[in-house]
Amino acid sequence: MTLKTASTPLLPPMLLMASLLTLSFACAAEPELLNSNKYKIKVESIADRLRHPSAMVFLPTPAEQDWQLLVSERQDGLKLISQSGNITPMAISLPVSQRGDGGLLGLAVSPDFKQDRQIFVSYSHQHEDGTASTAVARGLLNDNQLSAMETIFISQPSYRGSRQFGGRLAIEGNCLWLSVGDRGDEASAQQPNNHSGSILRIDVNGAPCADNPNWAEQSIDARPEIISYGHREVLGLAIDDSGQVWSHEAGRDRGDELNLITPGGNYGWPVVTQGTRIASRVTQGAKDNVDGMLTPVFTWVSSIKPSGLLRYNGELFPEWQGNLFLGSIKFGKLIRLDLRDGEVFKQERLLKNRYGPIRDLAQGQDGAIYLLTDSSNGHLLRMTPAN
Repeated sequence: MTLKTASTPLLPPMLLMASLLTLSFACAAEPELLNSNKYKIKVESIADRLRHPSAMVFLPTPAEQDWQLLVSERQDGLKLISQSGNITPMAISLPVSQRGDGGLLGLAVSPDFKQDRQIFVSYSHQHEDGTASTAVARGLLNDNQLSAMETIFISQPSYRGSRQFGGRLAIEGNCLWLSVGDRGDEASAQQPNNHSGSILRIDVNGAPCADNPNWAEQSIDARPEIISYGHREVLGLAIDDSGQVWSHEAGRDRGDELNLITPGGNYGWPVVTQGTRIASRVTQGAKDNVDGMLTPVFTWVSSIKPSGLLRYNGELFPEWQGNLFLGSIKFGKLIRLDLRDGEVFKQERLLKNRYGPIRDLAQGQDGAIYLLTDSSNGHLLRMTPAN
């Protein structure tokens, strides 16, 4: 390849501005030192050029080997990222609806990955009639290639709209936890005979897990995959060391929630919420509490639009062990929640939109906290103690 040289003319104002923005971005990509209540932290970019990433999950590797990270992008497929930042695109053959919030959504890896090589991906499934549903597929990952992809579960009903699919995944033994949004059909979240506005628990073949709630005992007509209902859109799921399942969801305009999931629970949407109807600014829900409906552990009355959820248990940040971390899409902040006896004792807001919307979080085997930023040039960030 040969390079041509030429004299450089003065740049027009718009090109000059673009150049300044590029320079500013390049500077921002250098490692930065930031203060928190407990630590001085270093934030560095490991990889970029990710197009609106949705979720990430580390692949199990021996401690002496470099890690690998699987990332889903809403409309561009899967990427495998190495510890050195190398990105390997992987083709995925699924009937994906790519409108609005649709695309590839959540990820999970089999606990027996070293033996069975199974990965799971949730996505917005395109039906032949033009409607779409939240679905889960599984495949085998070998030599940086996916094979034997098959859809194991499709939620019902399907909708023509393109918003609020949910699609967060967490795995516990042989069971997958999956969130399904209300798809904009608010009333459906209180109708558990469909999957909208619920958290599901299915096995690796897509069937209801054997110890799911017995809804008939409660005289409730509910789908057997449902663990809890009355949710708007859960975009954060985390299982802690004791097996407790935490979730958060965005309210409508206001009233974002952190919840501790009780099997068989009704979490109130849209009957009980601190959110408002955007057009009228009238608060939804006449009461803070309604019999039979569970209240949140914590509420953000002023919305942060949360996404991603991590229960930290690493060694790099011992003062943060047991804390919950979540991203803010609206404000580009990392939220740290210090829990005491199952309640939020203190909240700290980090990053302050220095890197853009935070879409997902994960803890690496090195104990570092990894973040995905949601943009057309999304970054994988690593957060470690500065010292």
